[in-house]
Amino acid sequence: MKSKSKKRRASFFAVLMLTFFLMGCPTTTTLILIPLFSNNWSDANDEEHFIFLQNESFDESSGTLRGEERHESDSNRNENEIVGTFDQEQIEFTIQRNDGNNPIVYTGTMFPLSDDDPTIVRMELTSSEGSLILVPPLDGE
Repeated sequence: MKSKSKKRRASFFAVLMLTFFLMGCPTTTTLILIPLFSNNWSDANDEEHFIFLQNESFDESSGTLRGEERHESDSNRNENEIVGTFDQEQIEFTIQRNDGNNPIVYTGTMFPLSDDDPTIVRMELTSSEGSLILVPPLDGE
């Protein structure tokens, strides 16, 4: 009879220890990306087109941004104000063009260098004007 009681206590103790062990172990890890994207970005498809973006919410995973669109030979796409938001790797910004037409809204995704380095190395966006791929400029631009 004592043998069954000892086995039950041992089983109970083992289950109890396993429960405490599992409760102390994290089951999921949530990464919070704080994107680093303040830069003068080049349009991958137009070497004269640049988008300057400045993160106004430093050390935050979401927030606001400001910037300016610049183009070397198209006055309609030069010196246009940009305002927008970001939430981790998602980004949205609006460009109000000098021609007075409706603003252009771009939405897309920012791609970090790696899971360990949040420096953004590419942005892929879409708008009513089509797609826009932004990359860091070559040195000297």
